[in-house]
Amino acid sequence: MHHVLLGGHLTKRVRLEIYRDGMAEWRWRLIARNGRRVADSGEGYGTARKAINAARALSKFASMAWMEVTYV
Repeated sequence: MHHVLLGGHLTKRVRLEIYRDGMAEWRWRLIARNGRRVADSGEGYGTARKAINAARALSKFASMAWMEVTYV
């Protein structure tokens, strides 16, 4: 397992873990300060670099995102 610095405000709240799954594909997951997983890749990647790049893309877009809350 590798820990990668994403940059920006996300790193104060979460850490990125890169790992190999049972099918030998690379995946990422974001872990909150309390140890809970808050997001994951949802798919495997052929290389660790591709998994890291996907997580960094999420970090970039998350910082530009707005949130709509709907109570049901």
